[in-house]
Amino acid sequence: FDSTLNLEQDVLDIARLQLDSQTLALQLAGKVSEFSERRNLALRGQYRGSWDAIMALLHQFAPATAQTVVIKGTTGSPIEITGPAYQPDLLPVFKDMASGLDLTWDSGQVYGLELAAAKISPVLREGKLQIPLTPIPASGGTVNLGAVVDFQQDSPLLLMRDRITVMDNILITRRLAHDLLSRINPIFGFLTHAEGSASLWLQGVELPLGSEITSQGTGQGHLDLRELKVRPGGLLIEALALGGVSKQELYTVQTEGVNFRLQDGRIIYDNFAMIFVDNFDLRFRGSVGFDDTVNMYMSVPVRP
Repeated sequence: FDSTLNLEQDVLDIARLQLDSQTLALQLAGKVSEFSERRNLALRGQYRGSWDAIMALLHQFAPATAQTVVIKGTTGSPIEITGPAYQPDLLPVFKDMASGLDLTWDSGQVYGLELAAAKISPVLREGKLQIPLTPIPASGGTVNLGAVVDFQQDSPLLLMRDRITVMDNILITRRLAHDLLSRINPIFGFLTHAEGSASLWLQGVELPLGSEITSQGTGQGHLDLRELKVRPGGLLIEALALGGVSKQELYTVQTEGVNFRLQDGRIIYDNFAMIFVDNFDLRFRGSVGFDDTVNMYMSVPVRP
């Protein structure tokens, strides 16, 4: 860095601030006025990063993401940061600070979703990180990413108040069933093969991003599964055997779509139907928690 601190004017002039690493590179210049108190920023520059290095760091500190979150390529853009970074009477202390940049990648796999190249442009303003609604080609369909992260309370809050079709006509694979759909209904974790398409919308979501996620949060949504074919395993094989359903390589499954709600750290629904051959229907009700606990009933038709 190359900077000069003027104590009399309480200004830090930054001719060059440069960071170079395998993970992230950053170049900034500008000044920080009211340096000893409000730290009023007026900085411009650019950044670039390597997703391979970022992923290695993420997987080191959160090993559970090693199989579920993989982003490839590079990211980078101009960056500008303005406004006071420290006002201790506000929450957050950087509430009046503003910043924006572009976030890009070449490809990715996130909870079974195959993401194509994309660019999102989040903006930090008024204590909120605003992610504009951005369609991303994924797994033969579209993922629509758009939300607000509100930092104006002790725990950051994810907000998706308007109805958003988060997944639109996404191709179902065994990995998608295992990594994502099983978070809604654990029965999908027992499939050895899955195909079809899925659509999902969310509305009115308020979800804390800290430890409170296991006990708080509100919202609602709807999941549609179409042209679903599965090869069952584990618990699902036992359920089909109870009904005397003949063994098949692949079962065609009809679903009625399911409405669910987010409440008290759980995904809750009353009637998730999976209808197999001969009108054999498995119906589920109960909840799956963000703490990975399950409280669910499965009804199985009584057959001779």
